[in-house]
Amino acid sequence: MGRLVKRPRNLCWLGILWSVVVIGGCAQRAERPKHLVLIVVDTLRADVLGCYGGEAVTPNIDRLAAEGARFEWARSHIPITGPSHLSLFTSLLPNQHGLRNNAQVVPDDVELLAEILKRSGFETTGVVSLGVLESKFGFSRGFDRYDDRVMGRFWRDAAEVNEVALPLIQSETRRRQFLWIHYSDPHAPYAPPDGDLPTAHFYLGGSFVAEVRLDGRYFSIPIDLPPGETELEVRPSEGDSPRRVALRRLRICGGEARIEPGGGLVRGKGQRTKNMFFGRTPASAVIVNPGLEAITGGLEGTIEFTPRGDDLHRLYRKEVEFTDRQIGRLTAALRSKGIWEDSVVVFVGDHGEGLGESGRFGHVDHLYDETLRVPLIVVAPNRLTPGTVVSTSVRLIDVLPTVLEMLDVTPPAGMTGESLSTLIEQSGPDRPVVGMTYEPQAELEGRVLVSNGFKYIWTIDNDGRELFDLADDPHETDNLVDQNPALADAMHEALQRALADSQADRLARPAELSQEEIEGLEALGYVH
Repeated sequence: MGRLVKRPRNLCWLGILWSVVVIGGCAQRAERPKHLVLIVVDTLRADVLGCYGGEAVTPNIDRLAAEGARFEWARSHIPITGPSHLSLFTSLLPNQHGLRNNAQVVPDDVELLAEILKRSGFETTGVVSLGVLESKFGFSRGFDRYDDRVMGRFWRDAAEVNEVALPLIQSETRRRQFLWIHYSDPHAPYAPPDGDLPTAHFYLGGSFVAEVRLDGRYFSIPIDLPPGETELEVRPSEGDSPRRVALRRLRICGGEARIEPGGGLVRGKGQRTKNMFFGRTPASAVIVNPGLEAITGGLEGTIEFTPRGDDLHRLYRKEVEFTDRQIGRLTAALRSKGIWEDSVVVFVGDHGEGLGESGRFGHVDHLYDETLRVPLIVVAPNRLTPGTVVSTSVRLIDVLPTVLEMLDVTPPAGMTGESLSTLIEQSGPDRPVVGMTYEPQAELEGRVLVSNGFKYIWTIDNDGRELFDLADDPHETDNLVDQNPALADAMHEALQRALADSQADRLARPAELSQEEIEGLEALGYVH
């Protein structure tokens, strides 16, 4: 990794400070930005985006990078949505704010970004797309308007988010505005709404009843179910090959029938509900109607497939491209409403995603850069040099102090992060990144330290230790612990000191969850 800040050489305003803009060759002080727009994309890897050298076609995100400052090496502190967002909103590490997993409640004494801005006179609006950010978990604190309707399946796509968010953008207001928009399309299931996904054919008692897209969205199939046992079969569509599918939250509406595994459709390993089944098509289950009368009702649930190899990368990329198009709609609305020029716009990911590198899939469990490295772009028209690239290693906890400084809002005491303003204007040393995973949503507890171009991962459960030279081994496949034990020991000690210096090991209380919410978490991969 480089350590230099690269800027376009043909700009006359090279080297300006936050509050200075050059017009007609004369420097004059610009007013502070009035508004804050925060765009967070869940489960978004930096290296897939066009402006980061990736293969996805992302012209709208690339435009943000061209208009503002792009941070080449920004990292999250925990690869799971709720805790990572709370670190973003508080400038505290997970062990300091207490959220270790999803479905915990934000502690009362932790002040969030929206609360800070509301106290400073901002009108605050949030629109989120994942159930783990619902109001019941505390993320709505400080918001005047908070839309967390996830339409019964624990998530909604970026177009559905925009249908709510765009009408809320106000063109004329005396108050300062904070707008948080959360998209989560890159999160599994990888099912771009406008993508070409396979389908499956459903048969009941040997008769075809429906064709269903394997996208993880709810389906409802009208059925007439006779007394006794009836086979439910899921077959590949014509011309499609067998696929491993997951059927979740299956239920019969209109009667007391139950669904049991059978015929190749087996209950998932480690599952905690009666309504999650895995199998390879053609696969089947048995529907049992215990009554003496036929049931006229519906078969409801979700079905998705698990892509691998090229399919996995293609569908993930398509999800990112779909999100980029929706970000284009959002930014166009901000420009047309006339508030873009007077805003700080922050675009960031909460964590990344494993796409099969060295057999690593998903997030939650992993502390490698495919899950920790995230995109971070800051745009402030007429206040930041367009096209700036910062190659210094930075952290998610640095975002809050940065925006508060730019907005001229007094920060709360006790923030762990530091403003990025000096790094945008000049080079500086890497900021050490401390990260962590926690049981039970992570299968193993781990801690990580990124410092001076090296990464050290400590898996607590088995005292596993990994050391990587990120410049020579960016995919983290060559463990150097045995070749360089002295450096591994030094980084282990530095990690322990960093954890001790944070002076906290809090554990937030769990939220009370309904069965539907448990199943929603399960469908997103957060229940083992």
